[in-house]
Amino acid sequence: MNSTSKNIFSLKDYVIYFALIFFTFSLQIFNNINVFGSEIRVSLSDFILPIIIMIFMRFILNKEYNFITLSSHKVNYALLILSLYLFFELINGYFYSNNFSKWAFFNKFVGWFVLLLYFYSGVMFANYKRNLEIVFLKFLVVSCLIIGFYDYFSYFGYYFGFIKNDYQRMQGLSQNPNAYGVLTSIIFILYFTFSSHKEIFSKNKDIIFLSFILSFSLFSGSKSVVLGYLFVLFFLIFVRLIELKKIFKILLISLVLVYATVNGLLIKYYLVTTATNFSNEKIMHDFEKYKRENHVPNYIITLHENKLNEVGVNHRIESTFKAISLWKERPIFGIGLGSYLEEVSKTSNKLTIHNSALWILTEMGLVGLFLFSGFFIYCINLLLKKKSEKFSQMSNASILILVFFIGASLGTELIYQRYIWLVVGWGIANSISNKKTI
Repeated sequence: MNSTSKNIFSLKDYVIYFALIFFTFSLQIFNNINVFGSEIRVSLSDFILPIIIMIFMRFILNKEYNFITLSSHKVNYALLILSLYLFFELINGYFYSNNFSKWAFFNKFVGWFVLLLYFYSGVMFANYKRNLEIVFLKFLVVSCLIIGFYDYFSYFGYYFGFIKNDYQRMQGLSQNPNAYGVLTSIIFILYFTFSSHKEIFSKNKDIIFLSFILSFSLFSGSKSVVLGYLFVLFFLIFVRLIELKKIFKILLISLVLVYATVNGLLIKYYLVTTATNFSNEKIMHDFEKYKRENHVPNYIITLHENKLNEVGVNHRIESTFKAISLWKERPIFGIGLGSYLEEVSKTSNKLTIHNSALWILTEMGLVGLFLFSGFFIYCINLLLKKKSEKFSQMSNASILILVFFIGASLGTELIYQRYIWLVVGWGIANSISNKKTI
């Protein structure tokens, strides 16, 4: 009787599953909106998340859901300290620049509490009576593949010379190649961790789907993504959370797909010239002339050229030197939230800091770097305590995602990536041994 009742889905279960499906798809859709003259980057999931929280709150108030409180755990206090310190830095930035930065208030301060909503939502999903991990993962993978193939059509058309759109880097619905590369990498790590434990769709489907998702992350052309993957691979050599045998097959398939795509015009040229030879028609002109006429550059040359433009390496070098010079003015507490952009806008074009640690150091000083570093190290240590136990795949994935974050954040600012906080909150909730208090 009891076992049968556990398999019966209530209306509450269907509501949660339905909301989760929409949520997983919306996580991958981003847009920039203007609020009081400040450009703010939002995700569609930002508007769906409050609805999910209200659903859970209703269940909690009706005593239909036993929510695990965080009141007795150090993670809760650590997040409170970070929140208070961000408020201090918002005030610090006002006194430093003699100007209240609306951009910093909405993007960094309010954005921080949005991240906390994602973190605690992960905790709520983790402690629902039914295991939502596989449901979340399956729809995350399916939506990633749908969006990826939709975007791949333009990318494929460009490199095969069918579409003259100058689409050199995939960006999905993220409106930014680096952001899309990080997003697909997180999904890949999550999917690979779970599929290493058991089949998600089927053995062959898992390998094929993983290969495509890995390819999408590489098609973003993000060097930060490559750094993140290298950090994860190096970490797995010493900490065997998952078996690495399958990764080589996936990597091989992915690299073949990448090579075939970025050399699409050459493949198309060989196919066309072969067809003309069989039909005894005049052989086509040489490939270099054919490539120029189709406006498709060499992929490696394109990446090299991107390193030399203002959004490449030179841009990062310039922003790094500027950030360090500003940090030296106030090394302990930094120059405050938003002050960096206020300062660089006075003398040059927008120079974004492409490094999470450097951004924290510049605007929040050594104290801020110590607090954030301590928090992430503590989370990794907390997750590692459960790395070998049964049903800890979300915890294992969270560890690898945090390691990826450390590597990728060397070239891209990643603190405010929502899905990272969602998965880590979910993973930490799963890693706690005492299920009554966290």
